[in-house]
Amino acid sequence: SIRIFTALAMLIDGGLSFTGEFIKRKRPIIPLLNALESVGCNYRLTEKNLKVKRKGKKCDMINIPGDISSQFVSALLMMCPLLDCKKGSSMIVKITSPITSYPYVKITLDVLRSFGIKIQESLNNEKVGNYLITCKQNYRAQTYEIPGDFSSISFILAAVILTSEESQVIINNLNFEKPQGDKKIIEILQEMGANIKVMKDNNCLIVNGNINQNPLTGIAIDIRDTPDLFPILSIIGAFAKGKTEIYNALNLRKKESDRISIIAKELSKMG
Repeated sequence: SIRIFTALAMLIDGGLSFTGEFIKRKRPIIPLLNALESVGCNYRLTEKNLKVKRKGKKCDMINIPGDISSQFVSALLMMCPLLDCKKGSSMIVKITSPITSYPYVKITLDVLRSFGIKIQESLNNEKVGNYLITCKQNYRAQTYEIPGDFSSISFILAAVILTSEESQVIINNLNFEKPQGDKKIIEILQEMGANIKVMKDNNCLIVNGNINQNPLTGIAIDIRDTPDLFPILSIIGAFAKGKTEIYNALNLRKKESDRISIIAKELSKMG
């Protein structure tokens, strides 16, 4: 959340101050702070706190790397439409390296569109490019229905497919049309051998348990766009026959903990 609020601080008179574990753990935020300097950001970062405020109405082109955190990009997409610029009525956010976890940026854009925000996206296949954003837009007040979260249901899916008993669980209120990258968990588990039926017309999943009848087989899994699935897929992979390989996971070492090392450490305790 601090990355989002750091960008939104540009809209608040006097700025904002932050403290907490994020600062103490020295998690990546400096690239975002440097990028915000293009719109007048003035910041002071110490080992204990971060103070951020905007000076003036400068709105130069923002350059931001995409390969550190998709939250950098989402934060800027939320903030820029509300900026008041001294010169010009629009601005450009330039993505200087491929966006990691791009589906989360797609979710951001989908939500922003729902609230009336217009952003023009121009990215190549490597997810490098520009966002053209009109300034001084207004968010439209409305009723918004939050869809079921595929990241959360991944744990329910795991509990069902790993049981040795006959079981069936129906998971309702899912929206398969929304751009949630983590819905890929269904495709991954089906490829591994899980008995999961997708009922798009009814917005639900039917999951059948009993790992003896539906044994799982290890596969290679590209986790680049779905890093939040790494922990649960590591557990499921431990129950699958053969080798499960999870790759493109380097970014996970920059999370709130080194997820790769922690998961490996805890699984090794169980053999």
